[in-house]
Amino acid sequence: MSSIPIINISFGFDETGFVFKHEHELGYNLTRLAIDTATSTNFIANAGGWNSVDGIYFTSWDSDTPGYKELERKISENGDTPEQPLFAAAGYDATMYVAEAMKTGESGKALHDAMYIVKNFKGITGDLSMDPDGAVRTVKEKIFQIKNEQFVLV
Repeated sequence: MSSIPIINISFGFDETGFVFKHEHELGYNLTRLAIDTATSTNFIANAGGWNSVDGIYFTSWDSDTPGYKELERKISENGDTPEQPLFAAAGYDATMYVAEAMKTGESGKALHDAMYIVKNFKGITGDLSMDPDGAVRTVKEKIFQIKNEQFVLV
């Protein structure tokens, strides 16, 4: 092995776990970066288990909020658990945001305009408002590291 520091930056879905699996099998000692999909049980399984993902840094949000706990409870009533906390929360927020806008404009241009009128909608990921460029930027991501089968805030 070279003494040159190497960083693996993998942004993708569960399949990127295979990249980490091969790195582990080959004995690479890398600084590894990922996104919130690193929390997925499929990602961890594809990587070959917890031992292969230990030490990975990833970005995500702190899902330990009352709103997200309520969403988890609702999902678990169907016998499921959210596989991707950020995707589940952002998808839920988007649906509820559009539903709120539909109270003013049901479809087409009226709905488009209503989405810009809704301000500070209380979502699971934060307060939602549409920016002039059409984006809603509420998720405040943080950096975590996988340590001993836990997602630890860095």
